[in-house]
Order: sequence, then C-alpha cells, then structure tokens
Amino acid sequence: MLKSLPLLLASFAASLTAQGCPDRTFGTFLGVGDDTVFTIQPIGFAFPFAGATYTDVHVCANGYLFLSNGGVPAPAAGDFSSTPLELTTQAPRIAVLWNDMNHLAANNAGIYVNATAAKCTITWDNAVNYGMTTRFLLQAQLFPSGEVQLFWGKGATNNSTYNFAAGSGVVGLSPGMGAALPAASDLSTAGSSPSDTVFEHWPLQGSFDLTHRSLQLIPTNPGWAWVPSTWAACADSTDYGIGCLDAADSFYELMAPAAFDLANTHWTMVRTATGYTVTNTLPAALVVPSPAATIVANGDDIVTTVTLAQPMPVPGGTTTQLSISSNGNIALSSLGNGAGFAPDVGNFLAFAQTSIAAAWHDYNPALAGSGKVLFEQVGTTAYVTWDGVYSYLSTAPDKFQYQFDLTTGDVTVVYSVMSLGASEYLVGYSRGGASPRTEPIDLSVALGGSLTMADTGVQGLTLTTNGLPLLGNAGFQFDVSNIPAVSPVGLLFFGDQPAPGLDLGFLGMPGCRAYSSANLTSAVFPAVQPAGTGTQGLPIPNSGALVGAGLTAQALAFTLATPLNLVASNGTQLVLGL
Repeated sequence: MLKSLPLLLASFAASLTAQGCPDRTFGTFLGVGDDTVFTIQPIGFAFPFAGATYTDVHVCANGYLFLSNGGVPAPAAGDFSSTPLELTTQAPRIAVLWNDMNHLAANNAGIYVNATAAKCTITWDNAVNYGMTTRFLLQAQLFPSGEVQLFWGKGATNNSTYNFAAGSGVVGLSPGMGAALPAASDLSTAGSSPSDTVFEHWPLQGSFDLTHRSLQLIPTNPGWAWVPSTWAACADSTDYGIGCLDAADSFYELMAPAAFDLANTHWTMVRTATGYTVTNTLPAALVVPSPAATIVANGDDIVTTVTLAQPMPVPGGTTTQLSISSNGNIALSSLGNGAGFAPDVGNFLAFAQTSIAAAWHDYNPALAGSGKVLFEQVGTTAYVTWDGVYSYLSTAPDKFQYQFDLTTGDVTVVYSVMSLGASEYLVGYSRGGASPRTEPIDLSVALGGSLTMADTGVQGLTLTTNGLPLLGNAGFQFDVSNIPAVSPVGLLFFGDQPAPGLDLGFLGMPGCRAYSSANLTSAVFPAVQPAGTGTQGLPIPNSGALVGAGLTAQALAFTLATPLNLVASNGTQLVLGL
C-alpha cells in the first residue's frame, strides 16, 4: 500500500465553500413505485404559492408534486407523459422533472418528505427513467417565503424507454386549475416572468440540459424570477466505463422520428463461434425483390412464420424458420415475440426469442396504397423487405431489407429511403431470454468500428459505492462484484484524475481499460467466493478542508481469462462534500 487511506484523505485540501447542495436529510420514507401518487403529507408551514397558501403535498413518483389544503384541490392521478397544458389545467403543481420514472427497491430507491417549520424537502432518490439503469436524484425544497429550490443529480434526464410520449420532460410550476399557458422559458439561464406559470419543456428523449444543476425560483407576486447554478462542493459519486471481461448479448438505440439517422446505410451481424460481430464497414446493397417474392405479415400488428431453405446458424443451434412481425422486427425462431406496435426497450431485452430489429416501428402494410412486406429466397440467401410500407395512420413509406445468409448465419440490414413516421423507432439485437440491461448507443457512430455480441451475456468486474462521500460518513465504502471465482482478493487503486479508458491490451489484458490515474494509493480487500463480491471502506473525516476534493478509483482482480491473469473494473469518480 502506497499510503494509508486516512492519510490519503488528510492530504487533500480545498478552499471551496458548499452552497447549492441537496439536503441529505431525506426524512420520512414514502415508498417506491411506478406512476404512484403517495398519500398526502404535511408541508410543515403555510406555503405561499401564486396568491394562495397550501399546507400539504401529494408526491408522484414521476418527479412532481401537487399542492393542496387537506386534499383540496384534489390531485390528479399519476401521469407518466408530461405536457405543458396539463401543468396549467390540473391541481397546483411543482414539477422537478416530470418524466416517466421508476423507483425500484432493488436499486435502493426511495421517495421521501422531510417537513420542518423552516423547510420542506421532497426527494426522489436513486430514481431511474423507466426501462433504464442510470440512477439519479431529484429534490425540491419549499421555504416559508414561497421560494422554491430544485436539484437534479448526475444522470437526470428524460429518457423513458416506454414510448415516445413518455420520454417528454417538463420542469416548472403553476397554480393550475385553468391558468393561462404562457410561452416556455429557458431555465438554464437566469430570467423572470410576470406569469405565475413558468416551465421548460423537453419533448425529445434525452434532451434535458439541467443535469447536475440547481434552480432557485423566487416569487415576485405575480410571477417568478429564477437563477440556475451548478452544484458547488456537493458530495457525489459517478460510475463510468465498463469492466472486463464484459460480454454484452444485446444492443439497441431508441430514436424519435426526427432523430432516425440510418437512412441509406447498412450494418451486418457476422456470426462467430460465440456470438456476433456487428459492423457497418462491410459492403452491402439492397436487393430489389423479384416478382416471385411472397407477401407476408400483411396487416396491422401481424406475425407470419416462414420456412427457410436450409437450417441457419443462430444462438443455441440452428433455425429453419423466421417469425416476421409487420412492425419491423424478426425473431430467429419458429416462435415469435408478438406483434407489439410500441417499441419498448424493456420488452425488447426480455424477448423470449432471439430477435433483430431493423426498425421496430408502428407499421400497417394493409393500408390502402402501402407497400408490402416481402419474403423470398435466392440460393442460400433469404430476403425480407419492407418495400415502402406505411406507418400506422399515415402515408409515410419506409424501405429497408434483412438479408440472411443461411450457410454462415450472417445477417445484413440495409436501409433505403426512410420517411420517418409519427412514432419512434427501435433498432437493435436481443438474445433470447432476459438480457442484462445496458444503456443505449448511437449506432451511426458505434457501428463504424464494431460491436461484439455474446451468445451468453456476462457482466465484467463492477465497482460502485455504497452511499455518498459526505463529510463525516464513517461508513462510506466501495462495493465490487463479479469477481472471478479464482480470485481470493481484490485490489483497489486510487488516483487524482480519471483516465480516458486506455486500452490495456498491450499489458496482456485485452478488452480491459484504465479509468483512473492510479497515482495515489492502493488497497487489498478479501473476495467473498463463490459470490464474487468484496468491499473496501473509506471513512470520510468531518473536515471542511476536504470539501470539493476529487478522487478516482478502479478495481482489479485475478482471472484465468487474460494473459496477465488480471481483469479491471469500470471507474468511479468521487467528489467529497456536503
């Protein structure tokens, strides 16, 4: 060990003062859930808001709260799809980030209210966008003066995978009950408005721009003034990168219509002994269907099973049939996954049958004037073509093609003109059965290199923290999981800077990357086997000199899977503070 951990922390010094941090005293636990509006809670004082006062809050799991006096006016039901109009037509509401969110007990999530005479704090802790894995914090603080303070932790965004409407995000406040709807404001810059309704709307998934910031809203009676700021010297812990040897068995991108960027491109899944290599660097072109092509899946939400000329290699063996959904995805099996019209990442990753989605989208080839879904086989290649098929309730035609090499198992997807219908598109691959949930990728960029898909998904060595590095947190610790069964111990290295994912293949660790400068100290901790877990404590002194200090960490463990007999985790970056 280069230096003891207490001495390591003692060596940091910072002159920053803490301001604008979330309140870490969360108070009463309301519960977890999805789309839930929890039971009425007292504010702790008469809260002045838009010319009235309110004594109670009704907190919704989707990132907002209603105001009332003993339940009057009555709160609306939980709503995952946010719109500015609803902000003004329902009960008085404060939306920290109104979006389709979920709170899972397995994520140590929770929704809390801490009501005192001086401040009422409402917290959404370890929330995730529905169907996603990135956890984040939201918080609202209400004051007797009528001031409101909003906080968004790292990772906070509007990125539900349920459907396009659920990805909409709204931040703002309104007396509701039929209030006039003003123009949207830009809350990322200081401003003011004479209206008692102030909001910003992010209609596209993932477009939220206030992550890791706070917003002070000051009543001007009527209207509001607002001042955004970045978090200053607030305790924080962020995991980044991936551990090795990580083996993904799925990939996806969910795109709003206007964001679809794969028209006139292609990609190929090259079958290997253990999975697929996916790339767009191999030559390919759309093959015009011949007059002998057969119309299949000819209806709204239809699945047709077709028989192949010979068995084709697929994960788990071979298949002699494909199940074609009219909505743009194909199962590599005689059994399909249904004909759902709304692309949903959670469902896609849980499909029972291995599936490829060139464009899972709401299509209806039975509409008058629409092109058809066509199937034909030429030699040892099977072709399935959406030949100008209309999107549901529109005359917007899309043209793309699957090409299946029955001998090798390679699959190529070729896009022609995509007119971009009114609903979202999901593009990707999902191995049959439950897949480890990953974050989406930008396929137009990622496929310029290659993706490796395994027939069996395996998560690599994983590092995270238990709690936040708050001053005085004696129980703060690092948690390591997926330690190989041959490793009796794990190693944790600390640095003062993150590393940009340096490829460690030159050291004999192919597939592994360096995420920390590792220039400060190290620690050895026991591995619990066969669970493959371990912990390393790092008590945080209650010293103001540590406020704002930064630290990075990365774990190593022994393995038989690399020439150097080591694997590395993802990185974790800390900011010590309040």
